[in-house]
Amino acid sequence: MKILIIGAGVLGSIYAAKLSQAGRDVTLLARGARLAQLREHGIVLESSYDGAQSVARVKLVETLRPEDEYDLALVMMRQNQAASVLPMLAANTRIPAVAFLMNNADGGRVFRAVLGDERVLLGFAGAGGLRREHVVVVSTGKKGFEGLTILGEARGGITPRLVEIAEVFAGSGLEAQLETDVDAWLKSHLAIVLPLALGIYAANGDVYRAARTRAVRALMVGGIKEGIRGLKRLGVQVTPPKFHFFAAVPDALLVWFLSRMLATRLAEVSLAGHANAARDEMCYLSEQFYALLSSSGVALPAWERLYAFTDEQTALIPDGVKQIG
Repeated sequence: MKILIIGAGVLGSIYAAKLSQAGRDVTLLARGARLAQLREHGIVLESSYDGAQSVARVKLVETLRPEDEYDLALVMMRQNQAASVLPMLAANTRIPAVAFLMNNADGGRVFRAVLGDERVLLGFAGAGGLRREHVVVVSTGKKGFEGLTILGEARGGITPRLVEIAEVFAGSGLEAQLETDVDAWLKSHLAIVLPLALGIYAANGDVYRAARTRAVRALMVGGIKEGIRGLKRLGVQVTPPKFHFFAAVPDALLVWFLSRMLATRLAEVSLAGHANAARDEMCYLSEQFYALLSSSGVALPAWERLYAFTDEQTALIPDGVKQIG
């Protein structure tokens, strides 16, 4: 399978390296300063667990031409930036499957309108990390890389091509999970992730400060519960089922749980690292998701407070204050 990866940030770099190291035919589309870094250093990955580094060299291109042929394109960018690559994808009709692996609140509506349902796959790249100059620090555990890739057809169902892609990923150390309703999975994911990201902004971008501050954690919990209630009211199947845990557990216990979960290196790298590096995307998605929840008729007091933190000038914890609550 010949694979093109569009987007050479943290996620695109991780997937390009792992697929290439497994012997897959991978080309990475990169531009500007990042392209120069990749040409000089290759893809340098560093484990957040033990600092071990690896280097992968892949084919690099600056653009996609109409005549270029690939079996699969992986678009690994922020949703608010992905529209910029749609013209060149539309001009190229030789790529039968284009997977948009990113946070998404609208079912890939724009992607499907431009490319057609038959070409569009949706999903999520379950890797985390941050970039320091040319080095990509990958969120890893004791057993190494533990990311899970979510994949689904924009029009629903499980198809042979999804199964084939999942097998390619699995053979490259990228475990894939196929979803019959990937839009429901993506919306459910945002119901959890967005309140956490907005809560981190409330704590001036400091995940450890958020972990210490009960007022912030209480807002996070309230936002998560409102999101799940709103999705249910709209008829969205909250998935995976474990997310129902957030609706069932008492607020006080969840607030305590977040004090432990947020005060970790994993949360610093995979959650706060992305939230702070991609604030524009988180705010864009928050606007979409807040509008979606508002249409459900569910009361949103926590979300109304959280949404205010899309403004960088708004902070629950002023500079110089260690914690409140």
